[in-house]
Amino acid sequence: MDSHPGNLYLSPDKSLGIFVPHEFNIAARNIINEVLAGASTAGPGLDRDVLRNLTRIVGQPTAQQDENGPPVVLSRDEALHFEAIMAQFDLRYDLPDRIKRTCPVCDTTTIEDPAHLAQRAKDIQRDHDRNTFINNVAARQLIDSGHTVEGVFRMLLAPKKPSLDLPCHVCGGRQFDRSRTTFCPECHNRRDEFLLLQCPYCEHDFVASVREHIWTTGANALLAFNISYKQSAVINAVRALDRYALDKQIKFLLGHITADTSIFGVARCALIDNRKRDTVLLVTSECICWSSKRFLVLTEDSSLKWEEVADVSSNTLNDVRLALSDGRTITFASFLGDGRALGVGASDRARAFDAQTIRHLITAMGGG
Repeated sequence: MDSHPGNLYLSPDKSLGIFVPHEFNIAARNIINEVLAGASTAGPGLDRDVLRNLTRIVGQPTAQQDENGPPVVLSRDEALHFEAIMAQFDLRYDLPDRIKRTCPVCDTTTIEDPAHLAQRAKDIQRDHDRNTFINNVAARQLIDSGHTVEGVFRMLLAPKKPSLDLPCHVCGGRQFDRSRTTFCPECHNRRDEFLLLQCPYCEHDFVASVREHIWTTGANALLAFNISYKQSAVINAVRALDRYALDKQIKFLLGHITADTSIFGVARCALIDNRKRDTVLLVTSECICWSSKRFLVLTEDSSLKWEEVADVSSNTLNDVRLALSDGRTITFASFLGDGRALGVGASDRARAFDAQTIRHLITAMGGG
């Protein structure tokens, strides 16, 4: 599955912006669809026509052809509605997260803390594992002492794992309907609605309380998109070259990308200094960095700034030999395929990114 950089949204005058990663775009569109389908809202409802317009914009993979845009410029109404949708992520993070448990028999409602439920699940599993172990040991002792029937029956009648649900304290039922809920930070009334805009009791403005976390300057939003665009390009290139590349390898390469970094390309080789190392290399305007694995186990990560490279040469057409300013040498050999010439932030996008191209680039960057 390809990595998508996300989308860049700007206010009508382009002074404010929001960079939204792709997975949050998908989640935002799902929220809009839920609201259009009739999900409950705390406060005045949103304009359905504006929401329908947003569904045609939000959640679609970015159509940008490079790291500079063009962005999606929202109308005033679209910006206000999109702000309300994006506010839900911050609100659900900031407000207490609780689960409303309702008994369908007697309609009794209780509030549960997910953290407490998770701890209770761990405790139940631990006790069950301990009791199962003790029961199996006792059954084995019975069998070994000649009481085979008793031992087999003890194993068959092992204690069952207790239910996570406590029975309803009114009717004793064990089947429940569950939904997410939270509380207004001002009046502390419970809010069961799907979309939080304004508290009906105290008129607390949920969206305004997190607005500063949603918008940033247009320039900063473009900067965030710029980095994400380059990272997505590198992720897709690495995955295309090595479908078994480790996440740790990719994370290491991404750590060398900034908004000012020009990405030249990604390559893959099988040898480093005649050692078998399945290696992915990233060549940028600032450095060459690489991450290696052997038998799907990470072996080494490293990088070199261009000022550390004194000379570049080759022993064969398919290797790159770097002479460093401290006297060491590093040779990358047995390049696999033609690599991926990304050209993100750099020109000459179409060239094959092979050993010869890498040698030319290193020479141009001052290494020899």
